[in-house]
Amino acid sequence: MKLVVSGLVHVYNFVRDGLAVIGGILVVAMVVYVSLSVLIRFTPFVIGWTLEVAEYSLIILTFFSAGWLLKNRGHTRIDILLDLIKTPRTRNIVEGILYVVTTAISLFLLILSAVVTWENYVSGMLQVKVYTFPKWMLCAIIPIGFFFLFIESIRLAYAFFKEAHKNK
Repeated sequence: MKLVVSGLVHVYNFVRDGLAVIGGILVVAMVVYVSLSVLIRFTPFVIGWTLEVAEYSLIILTFFSAGWLLKNRGHTRIDILLDLIKTPRTRNIVEGILYVVTTAISLFLLILSAVVTWENYVSGMLQVKVYTFPKWMLCAIIPIGFFFLFIESIRLAYAFFKEAHKNK
C-alpha cells in the first residue's frame, strides 16, 4: 500500500511540476510571438492570431502554474496580522486555518468549474473567434488548476498544524 501511495505522490508531483514547465514555456512563447507581431505590424506579413493565442496562453499558464506556485509559497499574501503574532505555535495555527479556508474555497471553485466544463461539453458549446473549438476544452483548464491548488492547500494546512503541534 505504501508503494502505491508513494507512486501516486510521485506521479502527482511530476504532473504538477510538468504543468508549471508548460506555463513557463508559454510565457517565453508569448514574448516571442507578441514581439514578432509588433515588429512586423506594418509589413504585408501581419500575424492576426497573436492576440487570441495570447489570451488562451494567459489562461493556461495561470491555472497550470497555480499549484506549483502555492507549493513554493510564491503567491502574493499580506502578512500584516501574521507579523503581529510573536509565538511560533500561534502563528502556525493561524496559517493552518488560513490554508483550511483556502482549501475550502479551492474545492468549491474546483467543483463549480468542473460543473461548468461538463455543461459546456454536454451542450456542445463552441468558442468562436479566429479559431473555433469546443468551449469545454478551454474550460477544462480551470478545474485542473483548482485541483492542484486544493491538494497543495491541504498539504500546507497539514504542515502548519503539524508544526504547531510539535511546538507545544
